[in-house]
Amino acid sequence: MLSLLRSGDSVLDAKFDQRVENIRMAMLECLRNVLPSEELEHVRARVMYGSDVQSLWYVRSDMMSLLASTHGETVAREQMDVLSGMFKGLVPAGLHSRPAGLMRR
Repeated sequence: MLSLLRSGDSVLDAKFDQRVENIRMAMLECLRNVLPSEELEHVRARVMYGSDVQSLWYVRSDMMSLLASTHGETVAREQMDVLSGMFKGLVPAGLHSRPAGLMRR
């Protein structure tokens, strides 16, 4: 019985790991056409060697800056929205930005 439970965990772990690797590959693909710079190499290294999903989540702001400087803010925001959606269910919901601003009373 325990071996069945453990095998289920390993399947879930493998799916989780695959999702994280898919995010990593998507991030690197977004950076492919960014103009070469020292900052690009630093961000690319953070993506390639990020140890967990949270480290990839937190590199997004630096990616946004690089993408905006190369492609403009609108295109960068569209790419970041796609990437951010890939994190759904992998990071706490509170880390995702709200779709609209806060209402003031």
